[in-house]
Amino acid sequence: MLGVSESLRFAIIVRRSGSGEKIKAQSVLECERSGKYVPAKKKLKSDSSGTRKCECPFRLRGYYNKETKLWRLTLVNGMHNHKLDKGLEGHLVAGRLKPQEKDFMDEMTRNAVAPKNIFSTLKERDPENKTSEKQVYNARHRYRAKMRASMTEMQQLCKKLDDNKYLFKYRTVVEDGVEHLQDIFFAHPRSVTLLNSFHTVLMMDSTY
Repeated sequence: MLGVSESLRFAIIVRRSGSGEKIKAQSVLECERSGKYVPAKKKLKSDSSGTRKCECPFRLRGYYNKETKLWRLTLVNGMHNHKLDKGLEGHLVAGRLKPQEKDFMDEMTRNAVAPKNIFSTLKERDPENKTSEKQVYNARHRYRAKMRASMTEMQQLCKKLDDNKYLFKYRTVVEDGVEHLQDIFFAHPRSVTLLNSFHTVLMMDSTY
């Protein structure tokens, strides 16, 4: 069904589905742009946000026949209240990473490959791939969050520095009863070796 909708220049989603002994197996299919945008309760770092939701009325209802083992689709509303897109790149459904693409992206993320390089490689492997750069960034963020588990980003950083034998020191400050990081210093083991060998020249990078 997704392939048919893509050829018609819109993406379709399963709004709800259900089955049981007393009711027929059925599902409701809608345009990806159906419904209203619900803002997140948690405030994001960036206040600017957009939405594709525009309460598009397009809807199909499907019923499954157990005897024929076939689905029958009924058109509830065949109208769209928006222009159809020329391309579907960036759509949540059409641009969703396939399982093998997700495994590839996770591996590249573990190897510290830049997102733009991951994105370009995905396009080279599959010219029909409709994943957007934003979706790649979001997928990387979810993977890193999963790897971090219950640790904070700073705890994860300190763990990585310790695992890779970095020299690191940090200072904290307490404000309103909450401890915050004030500054952190870290150096690669190779850099420490070079400093001990050539201590007359010192180069540092400071980030605010």
